[in-house]
Amino acid sequence: MIKKLFVVFFILMSLSIISVYVLVAHTNLFAQPTYTVSNNIKLIIDGEEIKYGVDPVKENGSLYIGIDVLKKNLNLDIIWDNKDKTIVYYDGEKVIRLYGNTSTIKINDGEVENSDLLLVKNGQPLINIKLIDKYANYQTTFVDLTNILVIDKDGTIMRTAQSIEKSRLRGKESIWSEVKDIVNENEKVYVYHEDDNWTLIRTSRGFFGYIENKNIKLNKKIVYKKKEKDNIRKPQNKINLTWEYVYNITPSVDKLEKVDGLDVISPTWFNIKNTSGDIRDKGSKEYIEWAHNNGYEIWGLFSNDFDPDLTNTILNSAKLREQVIKNILELALKYNLEGINLDFENVYLKDKDMLTQFVKELSPIARENNLILSMDITIKSLSPNWSLCYDREKLGKLVDYLILMAYDEHWANGGISGSVASLPWVEYGIETLLDEVPSEKVILGVPFYTRVWKEQQVDGEVKVTSAAVTMNRSFELIDKYNGDIVWDDITRQYYSEYNVGNTLNRIWLEDESSIKGRIDLIEKYDLSGVASWRRGYEKETIWEVINENLK
Repeated sequence: MIKKLFVVFFILMSLSIISVYVLVAHTNLFAQPTYTVSNNIKLIIDGEEIKYGVDPVKENGSLYIGIDVLKKNLNLDIIWDNKDKTIVYYDGEKVIRLYGNTSTIKINDGEVENSDLLLVKNGQPLINIKLIDKYANYQTTFVDLTNILVIDKDGTIMRTAQSIEKSRLRGKESIWSEVKDIVNENEKVYVYHEDDNWTLIRTSRGFFGYIENKNIKLNKKIVYKKKEKDNIRKPQNKINLTWEYVYNITPSVDKLEKVDGLDVISPTWFNIKNTSGDIRDKGSKEYIEWAHNNGYEIWGLFSNDFDPDLTNTILNSAKLREQVIKNILELALKYNLEGINLDFENVYLKDKDMLTQFVKELSPIARENNLILSMDITIKSLSPNWSLCYDREKLGKLVDYLILMAYDEHWANGGISGSVASLPWVEYGIETLLDEVPSEKVILGVPFYTRVWKEQQVDGEVKVTSAAVTMNRSFELIDKYNGDIVWDDITRQYYSEYNVGNTLNRIWLEDESSIKGRIDLIEKYDLSGVASWRRGYEKETIWEVINENLK
């Protein structure tokens, strides 16, 4: 009996010793870290190991990271053009280009020699972490001892702390969890997240894990936060802009008169003419001199010639985008322009993001050269090439002004008679744009033209054709054919119709009342101004209406 009791006692004592040993092994100084040092560089972002994409590479003493990892985890605005072997990075203030197999980088339009920022390995582009530290303003830490690269995201808020005593770094918030590292007494650590009992930290060796709160003393907070600049230029007064249509030759200044209240003229001088990125130049220094002498700013209009195939070629090549932007800047400086007005229309929907990319690359260069950058956009519709191709929200953040071309509600070949720009439709266009863009970024485009719609019965069907006419010409036609003018409550503008033979002619008039209605919308929604298409199509009294009501 005694022998049996002794055996039971021995077994119980053995189990107790084992339990105590297990407890001690996990919770006191006998516990050892489980980490191993890998030959591959371990990338840690915000406490999490990144295991996809191209592994970080160390070459010639520098560390490189694949751009896919940077885009996904750090949200860097960076693209790679494999054909042109070019990286384009936009940091919100400037555009940086890195060229494969060269020692040159370009910041905006200035070149800098730096041979080690881009590495192309096995066809894959990798970026030196020096670029991240210098231009992306993130905190990078490489621990050579453990082969760990740590990147703290923009906006990460951390605190430093001191270990009160020698402690264990746990994989989870439990004393039973595996030990990741040993934290020595008075060792400086970085705090990422604080809980009631446990705190997530990073040790000086690059390891992440949890430590009990009682074992550390918190210090001050550190914020890795990129300072964002206000990208809004709010004018002191409402802008009054008109486009000067130039087909081939700029109007002679001898025939031009000063217009009271007009601030800005945008001549249609420039358009991309070929797939080399060359720009057709119809500018006139004589016109510039006349404009400046009369107190006008000139925002030169640059268009894509409304050619979707040409535009596709330009937008999808880093080299050609850069060339076009270089040519735009040269022309802006040549003619001493105050601004650039981009008029890219009829763009394939598939090129929507690359259109935004083009503006992204142009924007910082325009700002650096003190050029106002505006861009013309249409009212939202379901048309792929004429509306859906614009990422209005992103474009609104890049340019100084979006000019809403609030006309052609009914267009030349649409087959339906109607107003060029009924006021309810214009207001709808403003409201939907303001869902994505702040009002101080919006200028309302208004028409100085209307259309004469001709409706004829042909083989039992109504055939509709139209012709654009000036304001004065529309009234001349109504007088000539004795048309009645009536108020249309639906469009909120005047309407007239008359017959010429067996053809019904219909006109929704543009005049003082319709223009004032649009100026009232500018006031109602606190937009930054008005832009009119086009100079020479207006009645003389229109300028007085704009000047008196645009406040």
